[in-house]
Amino acid sequence: MASPALKGVHWDHGAYQPDLVVINLGTDFDAGMLDAKEYLEVFSGFVMRVRTVYPLSHIILVESNFHSDVLGTEGAEIREQLRLTLETVVARERAAGDRWISPRRLATMRKRRAISN
Repeated sequence: MASPALKGVHWDHGAYQPDLVVINLGTDFDAGMLDAKEYLEVFSGFVMRVRTVYPLSHIILVESNFHSDVLGTEGAEIREQLRLTLETVVARERAAGDRWISPRRLATMRKRRAISN
């Protein structure tokens, strides 16, 4: 949702063509919002829209590291869904001829233990 302060402001996609667009998949992810298939289709549509407005940009899809990858946890299930979504979208786009789209996976953020003196 756009900020009310930006109401009436329109971005001219043609005025600027970035070399690189990075999309961090899953930073605002709520597992209960959409099922996996719906999420895949919505995200795929978003990536296609980005490609349409930035046809010359390299797109990097990054798997968020906000969710745990510890097996058996809800975070691991979410992270697996995000990984599959990312891989599927990249595969679809590459099959359609887009060679300027890449996946990236970040290491999981882990809680650090306090150092005792």
